[in-house]
Amino acid sequence: MGNNPTSILASFSTMKSMVDAKQYQNQYQILAEFIQYVIVQNSLHSFTAVEMKNRLHEVFGFDVPEAVVRTAVRGLNFIKTENGIHHVEGQVLGNGDFFEEKKTLSESQSDEIISQLIEFANETGSSNIILTDVLTKEFIAYLLDDQQTTSSGIYTDLIGRFILKYETDEKIQSALMAIREGSILYIGLNHNINETGSLKKSLTLFLGTEVLFSLYGFNGEIYKDLALDLYKQIEVANGEKKRVHLRFFSDIRKEIDGFFGSAEQIVDGKEKLFDTVAMRAIINGCSTSGDVKVRKSDFFHTLQYQYGIIEDEKNDYYNTDDEMYNLEDLSADPQMHSSIKLISHINKLRKGKSFADILDSEYLIVTNSGNTLRASREQVKCVKKNNVFEEGSEYAISVERLTNILWYKMGNGLGGKEYPTNVNAVLKARLLLASKISQEISKLYTDTKSQFIAGEITEEQLVSRIITLRKKPTTPDELSHDTIDESLNFSIEYLARYEEEVGRSKEVLQEKDRLLKALHEENEMIRLQKDNVLAEKERQIQEQQTKTAILEAELAEYHRRDEEKEARRRRMKKSLRMIMGITLRLFVIAIILVATVYICGRIDSSITTAVSLFVGIIGSIPVVIYFIKEYIKKEY
Repeated sequence: MGNNPTSILASFSTMKSMVDAKQYQNQYQILAEFIQYVIVQNSLHSFTAVEMKNRLHEVFGFDVPEAVVRTAVRGLNFIKTENGIHHVEGQVLGNGDFFEEKKTLSESQSDEIISQLIEFANETGSSNIILTDVLTKEFIAYLLDDQQTTSSGIYTDLIGRFILKYETDEKIQSALMAIREGSILYIGLNHNINETGSLKKSLTLFLGTEVLFSLYGFNGEIYKDLALDLYKQIEVANGEKKRVHLRFFSDIRKEIDGFFGSAEQIVDGKEKLFDTVAMRAIINGCSTSGDVKVRKSDFFHTLQYQYGIIEDEKNDYYNTDDEMYNLEDLSADPQMHSSIKLISHINKLRKGKSFADILDSEYLIVTNSGNTLRASREQVKCVKKNNVFEEGSEYAISVERLTNILWYKMGNGLGGKEYPTNVNAVLKARLLLASKISQEISKLYTDTKSQFIAGEITEEQLVSRIITLRKKPTTPDELSHDTIDESLNFSIEYLARYEEEVGRSKEVLQEKDRLLKALHEENEMIRLQKDNVLAEKERQIQEQQTKTAILEAELAEYHRRDEEKEARRRRMKKSLRMIMGITLRLFVIAIILVATVYICGRIDSSITTAVSLFVGIIGSIPVVIYFIKEYIKKEY
């Protein structure tokens, strides 16, 4: 962003005035006026496209591609270009009276608004010193839809309160409107949209849960109007040939199913209501879970047959062909996992390709989820490091930004057509402030329940704070400039003051009694659930013990059988060894007998010799028997 905030804001309202004058045929002729101003003010005699791009950013806050600068410069008849260098020929007069007049008036209005903003900031009574440079920078980012700066800004709430406070001041609102409208016209330069009227390529948009809910009306009238604004631009884009297709991921379907599942539990009294705009819209008028099922069916029927939105046909994002495009391991933050998963799906569908033009990117997420938009920005930064394009296209985009891009692409930029709804600065303030209040309510509700469980606050205090939080406005429609300070007040002092009011109001006392009863019922339900969980765990333990005892008995039986089998094997082995031993000894005796017979046949057959030999054989038999017995004893 440039150095002079007044000049930056004035440049966008000046652009708006130039378009309203209908003296220019395209956005390049308008940019040429700003380039001519830079040349005269800086007495330039030559420059490159890069140098002019940087000067436009410094003076006016314009961040335009070099190609846009080169095209605009060609429209200046006093410029001669050689080897990429633009030379100024002759004496260049200043811009015409019309440009100077509009620029001067815009600067005066912008300077007055910034002064009023700083004065308002100093009057808020904040103990912190107001950093005017930071405040003005964030104010510019706020008006120009710089989501990254706005989401992390320290003065975002203060700026919203300022705009809402002066919502009836026609002078301020007119000036803010001109800046906002000029920023939409600037889209044509920033995105180098040189052809308008239709889309050339097919584009599949994957809508987030909150966008689907907004289309149906679950998030209130303002969000529905914004979602319908986008849908109208999509219808225009699909006029001659359907180019834009609307889908939602299966993960989004699971999230929606879970949301309606909780609604069924709440209606049936099995779960306590968590106060969100969408949940209240779903369960209002439902007496049973069956009513919720009917509403869910109607929701998906409306999406498909009224808006042409269906679930993603692709059901496998983890096949081997997609592995090289996976991005899901890029962050260790658990809160970012679901968002990065969706960004990864888009990268897989794109096959890792990067695009200079977001309308040519083939697949894109449309969401207002801060985490998903942040994940997209981070991935774009990674792509730009190694990409030949000057700009890499986003993987996710907000409803309002895509609405504005399509609005311009469809040829509305120089046609004086009605601007998108989101151009209203007060509406933007309401949206951001309502979102901030909802976040604070959710955080304080969680903290309060934790304090009650920890015994830090009483049941009376818990109920009083819940009543206080329920009375806070949570939709943009409910916000009022008269009560915005109180709506944004979540201090302990404010809660304590309301706790005293609870005791004095009959109506609030009745609500308190209802809440106490509901709280007791919830606690009883939680206790029963805990008892059931403990009983189930006890049953599981006993069942496991029974299974363990059976397994131990089976194991013991197995060991017994195994030991018997081993004993039989050992006995068999010993028996075989014994038989073999006896057989060997008998074989030896047989050999001896055969030898004796043989010898007798060879020697003198006198009686004396025969008797002696017979006695020797008979005498050897006991010895053989002794050795056999000893062998058996040894083996057994």
